[in-house]
Amino acid sequence: MIDENLSCKEIRIFAMSKDEPRFENKTLLIYSKEKFFLKDLVNEKGKFLYYRNGMNISGDTLVLFKFDRQIIASAIVKKSEKELEVKHGVEHKGALYIDISTIEVFKPISISKLLKEIPNLRYSTRVTNIPIENLDIIIQLINKNIDNKNY
Repeated sequence: MIDENLSCKEIRIFAMSKDEPRFENKTLLIYSKEKFFLKDLVNEKGKFLYYRNGMNISGDTLVLFKFDRQIIASAIVKKSEKELEVKHGVEHKGALYIDISTIEVFKPISISKLLKEIPNLRYSTRVTNIPIENLDIIIQLINKNIDNKNY
């Protein structure tokens, strides 16, 4: 559950790519829940290497991770860095540094549901900023989908 008193500077949506080699031939929902967010990221101490496009984050940003037009997880990102790194034979363009204690994986929230809840949201397929005044709405949506573990 996300604490209703969560403090963050901004809210962003980060689009995960099906083209990333680590997600090839995987059912992302199962992989993200059982392995990537809850195991791999913890083992990497919150270092999320991105394959192509990252985002500039000043710190304390609630990031909603999107895959295939659905929000599937959230976490507080402390910083981002653009630095080339090769891991498992794949070149990554940079990293997001996640506070692993804030990772939440939940029943997917469709982009259409998000747009219905936040009608003035200017949505982009790659990176979207959500105005901070919508934080309560986002927390409620996530917590509702955490409570509903049938996914």
